Amino acid sequence: MEASASGVVRADEVLRVLQESMAPAAEVRVRDAALRKLEFWQKERVPGVVTSLLDIVAERERFPPDLRLYAAIMVKNVVGCTWNRSASNTFGRSFVEKREWALISEEEKEAMKGRLLPLLFSEPEETVLAQLLVLVGGVARYDFPARWPDLVRELLRAAGQSDAEPPHQQHGTQLSPESLRQKLVALRCLKSVLRALKGKKSLVSVTNAEMLRNRDKLREFARLGSLEMKTLYSDAALCFPALYELWRRWSTVQGGGQAGWREAGAIANRALSCLRHTILVLDTFRGVQHVMDFFRQAAEQAAALKSVFAEPPAGSLATGSPAEVSLWRELAAKSCTLINKCCIAAVDKHPKGFAPAVVPFLQVYVETIMHLDYHALQGVSQKRLVLMTRFLAKVFHAPAYKRGPVVLNLASAPGRPPQELQQEEAEAQEVQLCRRAIGDFFESPIFAQLIEALITKFLLLTDEELEEWESDPEGFFLVSNLDLDIESEVRRCCAEALLLFLMERNIESTTRVVLSLAAEADKGPGADRQALRLTEACLHAIDATALLIPTGSLDYEAFIVNDLVKYLQMPSTDVVVRSLQGRILHLLVTVSSELQSEASYGHALKAGLAFLQSPDVVLALYGVKLLHKLCLADILRKGAKSVQEAQSALLRQHLGPMLGSSFQLASKLQDAETLQMALKLIAIEIEALTEQTNDAETVAMLATHVPQMWQTILALSEKEAGFGAPCQSSLINILLLLIEKVGDACLRANQLREVVFQLIGFCVNVGASHATYLLEDGLKLWRTVMLYGSEASISDSIQSSLGTLLGIIQAGKENHETLCILKVYVLLCGPEVIRGEREALVKLLVEHCLSEKGTVKEAFAALDFLYATTLVDPDLSYRLAQSAGPFLLQKG
Repeated sequence: MEASASGVVRADEVLRVLQESMAPAAEVRVRDAALRKLEFWQKERVPGVVTSLLDIVAERERFPPDLRLYAAIMVKNVVGCTWNRSASNTFGRSFVEKREWALISEEEKEAMKGRLLPLLFSEPEETVLAQLLVLVGGVARYDFPARWPDLVRELLRAAGQSDAEPPHQQHGTQLSPESLRQKLVALRCLKSVLRALKGKKSLVSVTNAEMLRNRDKLREFARLGSLEMKTLYSDAALCFPALYELWRRWSTVQGGGQAGWREAGAIANRALSCLRHTILVLDTFRGVQHVMDFFRQAAEQAAALKSVFAEPPAGSLATGSPAEVSLWRELAAKSCTLINKCCIAAVDKHPKGFAPAVVPFLQVYVETIMHLDYHALQGVSQKRLVLMTRFLAKVFHAPAYKRGPVVLNLASAPGRPPQELQQEEAEAQEVQLCRRAIGDFFESPIFAQLIEALITKFLLLTDEELEEWESDPEGFFLVSNLDLDIESEVRRCCAEALLLFLMERNIESTTRVVLSLAAEADKGPGADRQALRLTEACLHAIDATALLIPTGSLDYEAFIVNDLVKYLQMPSTDVVVRSLQGRILHLLVTVSSELQSEASYGHALKAGLAFLQSPDVVLALYGVKLLHKLCLADILRKGAKSVQEAQSALLRQHLGPMLGSSFQLASKLQDAETLQMALKLIAIEIEALTEQTNDAETVAMLATHVPQMWQTILALSEKEAGFGAPCQSSLINILLLLIEKVGDACLRANQLREVVFQLIGFCVNVGASHATYLLEDGLKLWRTVMLYGSEASISDSIQSSLGTLLGIIQAGKENHETLCILKVYVLLCGPEVIRGEREALVKLLVEHCLSEKGTVKEAFAALDFLYATTLVDPDLSYRLAQSAGPFLLQKG
């Protein structure tokens, strides 16, 4: 690396290396050398690199945007890799970090911080600006507030009244483009800083041995950390009122449609986003000015904008044209979304402090959900629906809002200021009021209406979702089968979570509403499409809450036989009918443990088999889930013995056709996750085979399908990186189970044997990248082949593969499994199989297993191999023992 006499890298060198790293693909040698140098600069203590990179970013007239962007990315990466994360900084990601050695000087840091904000406010390119925003946040994560105390105040000053604005424009508006841009950039940067500060911790894990031995140093370290966190919380508390005033001022302009309402809406929403992150940084709401003022006005604004089609005030400048009204609504909808996020942040971080504002927002969002009609549902964003249900779910699930005594922290009362104790008592009173209001809600008629609204509006499939069913069936299936998650971005998943939390709080009422609504919606197969959609939504609600529905409230077996089977028998021509059938199949999966009668179990098995063969991929995948559950239950053998035996006999009658249909479906799938589902079903079907199964028929079927499946997986792996590994592993598992079930019969089938050894060769190729995650599976298959295969079936392959095993040992990967295979080789085939490789084998075993390099597991495997060789090749055993003797005596 070229550098000046002082060791500082020169600016021209940095520029040259950056340009060379962007060289065309044809100049591989030059580009690779430059990339290596850039990587070296990122990791090593290289003075001058950060300064030179910022110089390139700053010279907009001299350098093109792509080069300046690259420089901005590099300086962000260099800072991320070399900023002080060592013991001298209280808030490193860990107390002692491996990258501690890669520090840049304090002088260079200070010089860089002095340049960042001017660069930020003058940068015209959005891509470069985005990198600088991340850079400022990254530095603030480690240096604010102790080493960059003025950062937040400077950003708030830039976001507020600028010197260039005439005094008479203070309340409204008509901002110059420069002033507007300054405010927006300042708020974006403040958001980046606040987001980074959320990760700061008041305590870190101390692992430095010297400090652990020195109590005074440890005490001083803790004192400085506590002091810095107090300063951080104090600055965040001062930040909140400034952002509140900014939001209040500009949201008034936007809401009233006054002059400059577009610009005002953009500023107000940026301020709202910063307020949300400030809430997440704060350690408490106590003593923070205007917190409840903000939530009170935000609730009023959310109430005013409940309607998706809210309009600006009549006669305002925002009503000039339909396009302007649409833009005003867009800004208003964004405000609603951000207010909702602020409320969620408050519930997550400050549930007790937020208690006075819970009920107003609860009323707003419950009323909004209940008043949504079909037209409004088509116009409202999915994000807004998700956030409303998420807020309600978090409120109903939060321990702070559940009935019970509020525990005050009075243990340290004698040493605490009276004002602080009064604040805590007042907070406890507000929490109790909130709890009573929520308890009253669960006993009110609105509770039942909310459940009905959730089912009929949030669980109901939309036209867009049905279109996705048709156009992207595998994608639709995966999204529809996500685990219940309160943080999900899918509307129906959030509604399911909310429904579950409602049932937790009032199980009898929720169950009654869900079941009565389902009974009312059941109009039979002759109902119109909308009625069938409603039936699907009601069954979805039962499906989501089935595990919580009180015993005896619903007779599942009678429900299946009398109410659900009729829908499964309908022609699957209409996507609405298919969506209902898919929901019934999923419900059968959920309640499969309740199927005790031959009729209900038979209907479930018949449905699974029928829809596994469906041309509709979504229905076929639901069939996969159901059959997988039934096969798994058969293997586990739970329940009454007579019932289990009857069900097992019925299942085994259909295993043959089930296997064929499963392979046919697998050949049609294009997504790795759904293909793996189908392969897992095949594996568990083979696991369910018994000794009475016709081995010849099973082997013949698999000899046809497995090679085709292997080629399909290889082809899909070439199209999509990372596709193959899980599917290849699942195919190996199928072959493992098959060999263990039917033994050498499958290896005598030429097509199967070829696939087995192709898979083994593919997996144990230690030079290939996929060997990292497939080597162990390949060796397991290899060992199983050795144990179950006859000499006639596998002898040719055995003779040519010893070199591969020795190569695996030499590579130091999976030595334990490799030695197990070698042991089987020697015991089955005699000493002649390794006669020509004895010297190499001794050398490898001693160097890689019976030495300090080897693990305990490898050493035991080597000793086991040593013992096995004494039975067939005493000379080799003696030489191994002689060579490894010193190591074994030392360990012994």
